[in-house]
Amino acid sequence: MSYDMRKIAVLILLFFFCPRLHAQGIIFKDVAEISRQEYRRHIGHPIFCESLQLKNGHKIIIKTPARTIVLKDDGEMKQYHYGCEVPGTALFLIHELEPNTEEYYLINRQKGTIDTLVGYPVFYPDSKMAVCLEGIATDQTQRIQVGEIRNGRFRTKFFFELKAEIRPGYVFWFDKHTLYLNDNDEKFYKLIF
Repeated sequence: MSYDMRKIAVLILLFFFCPRLHAQGIIFKDVAEISRQEYRRHIGHPIFCESLQLKNGHKIIIKTPARTIVLKDDGEMKQYHYGCEVPGTALFLIHELEPNTEEYYLINRQKGTIDTLVGYPVFYPDSKMAVCLEGIATDQTQRIQVGEIRNGRFRTKFFFELKAEIRPGYVFWFDKHTLYLNDNDEKFYKLIF
């Protein structure tokens, strides 16, 4: 079998038999605009991370047993901000910000692993489930990432893709299958999955 044929065979096997490397985007099952009163009546208190400051000058240095991670601002466009510590875990959040793009990294202090989130995580009460809203302050297409923390890592379960006319600035849990979206206190939505 020639090299090209082996390469094609491997690609076919990967395509059909291996799980996709990234969670697939899905369109939500139900989204409905709701009133401000309904939103305020049902919204609980979201659980965010506990905020800490680790930045020393223009860099963040994270020492783990496995390695030392150094995140350094480039002096012009790229900046790193320490987000928060995830309660009850060895994880903490770093926010990387560049013009028109942003990334969020969950770093495990014990293992030195780094998981990428599409937005700031909002945790469901008494669980390791988190929801992240992508592209709040960027030109990126907006999605909602739903995942959970397992064995010290963030695992994406799936994404919701939002219609272009729906651009929320905030996402909150109502229950394990319902999210409330807030478009800067102008429009409110309930998303059921």
